[in-house]
Amino acid sequence: MKNKILLLTLKTFSATGGIETVCKCLGKALNESVMNNLEDFSIHSLYDNNSDAYGNRYFPLNVFKGFDGHKLTYIFNSIIKAHKKDIVILSHVNLLPLGWMIKKISPKKKLLLIAHGIEVWKPFSYFKTKMLAVVDEFVSVSRFTQKKIEYIHLISSSKSSVINNCIDPYLDDNVPQLKINALKNKFNLSESDKIIFTLTRLSKEDRKKGCENVLKALKKVKEYNENVKYIIGGSVEHDEKNILLELASSLDLSDSLIFADFIPNEELGAYYLLSDVFILSSNKEGFGIVFAEAMFFGTPVIGGNQDGSMDALCDGELGTLINPSDVSSIEDALINVLKDTENFLPDRNLLLSKFSFEKYKSNWSDLLYKSKNLN
Repeated sequence: MKNKILLLTLKTFSATGGIETVCKCLGKALNESVMNNLEDFSIHSLYDNNSDAYGNRYFPLNVFKGFDGHKLTYIFNSIIKAHKKDIVILSHVNLLPLGWMIKKISPKKKLLLIAHGIEVWKPFSYFKTKMLAVVDEFVSVSRFTQKKIEYIHLISSSKSSVINNCIDPYLDDNVPQLKINALKNKFNLSESDKIIFTLTRLSKEDRKKGCENVLKALKKVKEYNENVKYIIGGSVEHDEKNILLELASSLDLSDSLIFADFIPNEELGAYYLLSDVFILSSNKEGFGIVFAEAMFFGTPVIGGNQDGSMDALCDGELGTLINPSDVSSIEDALINVLKDTENFLPDRNLLLSKFSFEKYKSNWSDLLYKSKNLN
């Protein structure tokens, strides 16, 4: 018996965050399984328009339907479509009410929920907690998130799996030197500058990303190498930027802090290659696909030891783990990596064995058709 699968998403192409990348990669993985394992596969996206998927390389347009934010139409069509499927995958816990309705109407459908990170690291309301009971399998992107969801929501380990996120299969590490040189000119960087890079979204809600502690650590790092620059890429709320600017000024580091703001996907590779080290000293990463991306470009990475970053860094095999709340830990890690960068280069073979798209596709295949016998 072949499986028929419906993947429900909030956004797939109309945003560029980590969850959207997961949706695209999962869509590609499931679509490529059609010839061997699936009879039918469809994606419904609440906030995308159909035109958002035009020209995409992940899957053909005929498997995708965008509802342009029309919630009632999305709900109705998804319930109808789900009736013809065997498995429904929810890409985010915010889709749980829809999954609950589908299970109430069609109890025999298998319902899977992907758990990314902080959205499931806290207790739910009474009604949302009751809805969790209809989920057949919780698929966490890291062991940390798996443990959180099992402990906080009392989920049985028999209903819980881990599938790490993967490196985007269309991420190209063949970046022309001209692009890197253009960044040096843009930010007035010299050949002697050592570049520390962080890529993250900075907002009041995301303050635990650790940029403040990296800045504090930078004061000591500059005692060993005065030509250190700290580039922060990603969208930044005005108030958060001001907090970091004020901190940099108080530490006499204003000339060392650079905001790159939002970076288009096609320019990311140049930033990674420009950098001597990538750091995200966060304690709220569900997984941290940016670590895997940085390592894909051969950049040494430093990450926290208190969240899903542990998975992305393979418990320290692929990068340096630090206590994100301990400035001295960050200082030591940055000084060590910048002193001997060659000794901290990531193991590309290990990286791809863990986080390649083919490994990701295989992991989902095992979950759907072997390990859990969902068919």
